[in-house]
Amino acid sequence: MQGSLLALRSAQDYLDGSAEGAARCAEQALACLPAECIDERVLAQTVIAAARQMAGDLAGARQSIDESLAQARGPIDRCQLPLLAARCFIDWMAADLSALNWVANQDQRVGGAPWGGDGGGLRAYFLGLVQYQRNELALAEQTLLAAPATATLGYRTEFSFLLAAVYQALGQAGRATGIVDAVCQHLQQQDDLPALFRAYAFRAELALRQGQLALASDWASGFDPGPVHFAYHFSSAPHLTLAKVWIAEGSSESREQAARLLQLLEGELAARHNMRFLIEVLALQALLQHGLGNEAAATDLLGRAIALAQPGGFVRLFVDLGQQLLPPLKQLKLDTSDSRYLGQILVAFNDDWLACSGRQEPRADLTRRELKILKLLAVRLSNVEISEELCISRATVKRHTQNIYRKLRASNRREAVVRARTLNILLDA
Repeated sequence: MQGSLLALRSAQDYLDGSAEGAARCAEQALACLPAECIDERVLAQTVIAAARQMAGDLAGARQSIDESLAQARGPIDRCQLPLLAARCFIDWMAADLSALNWVANQDQRVGGAPWGGDGGGLRAYFLGLVQYQRNELALAEQTLLAAPATATLGYRTEFSFLLAAVYQALGQAGRATGIVDAVCQHLQQQDDLPALFRAYAFRAELALRQGQLALASDWASGFDPGPVHFAYHFSSAPHLTLAKVWIAEGSSESREQAARLLQLLEGELAARHNMRFLIEVLALQALLQHGLGNEAAATDLLGRAIALAQPGGFVRLFVDLGQQLLPPLKQLKLDTSDSRYLGQILVAFNDDWLACSGRQEPRADLTRRELKILKLLAVRLSNVEISEELCISRATVKRHTQNIYRKLRASNRREAVVRARTLNILLDA
């Protein structure tokens, strides 16, 4: 009994932002808990790793998970999978998409643990999350649609939110709204109030992206942020959605509310070493300062956000904040490597505008030559082989492939082929 209570106390200390207290209680819990108390021991092991990440010891957090996985004994769904999920969330909060992608891409084992049982759905969620944030939308759609169902309700709802975000980014707003509305209806029937709270928050987030400020404002009017304890670890956060609504409303009062909330969140997220959401807070502060006409402050804040986001290659995080972020982005003066990354973000902004304004019709836009090249890409011919097949220069092939990527909203040939098959374009080629 004492070990179980200590494990629960450690989790509460973590949520309260006390890394030291959380780690201490979790270690005491492990000393008390017998081997057969699998769930409690896994909870304590997870808290120890999460507390190390919160304290800024990312390497120690990863090592802790790997050691726990190596010693894990018990049912996969209760033992190894929660630990694997914890490792993924640690990489996500560290804004390390490369590490998260590596873990999710391990087809068989990570630290001796298989992505088996319920793990296929979890693996797809994290892989789709990486692909979405890197703006590999066609791959994200393919990954999520092909994923097996996950039995855990929390992951099922977040899985649906991520798929809805993908469709919204692809310009299919009706499909995105339908998914979220179906989730809300299901949760209402289940009377699952905590999950319903997150679902309503994401529906407001989606409404903002679709320009439906009134709907988002209606949700915000009923949300009391209360004392800020930022414990969100999925792809979105209701407190950030609230700040976005207040910024979009544009009144002096709402902007002041947004500024106060974002300042509190910046302090808490920095203290927790939650880089993923700190990046978004900095970008939102930049957006707010731009709206107030404080361009120097906006540029400084956005530069900090870009510097934190570049190693992981985040793109959608910025694009999803809307076209209003473009002016301060264009004001940034960066070195060569940062400029390339900024260029990727600016291209994604343009593609997003095309998709959401209904101006992008891939089937109609591709020329006959581009359709021929697309068909050759599908059979994995290299640029050199395509140039020989069509009797054109390699430079011409490269120019056509870049046009194909732009029109299909793809970042590479694999994603272009996937997107083309989704749209049935290859059948016409």
